[in-house]
Amino acid sequence: MKKSVDFENKISRIEEIIEILDVGELPLEELIKCYEEGIKLTNETKEFLSKAELKIIDITNNKEIQ
Repeated sequence: MKKSVDFENKISRIEEIIEILDVGELPLEELIKCYEEGIKLTNETKEFLSKAELKIIDITNNKEIQ
């Protein structure tokens, strides 16, 4: 359950960062920091989704065998 909460929090933060970058009112240095954080979070969520996809495939394949 915790991983799901972490995932949801990361998605929410990515959405916040997108809004911050769209507005563009922060100093450039801060915008770059936000961008870096967004890239890091995006990569983490992609990894989580890839693992979830593999798990679903595994479950599906095991169910077909039974």
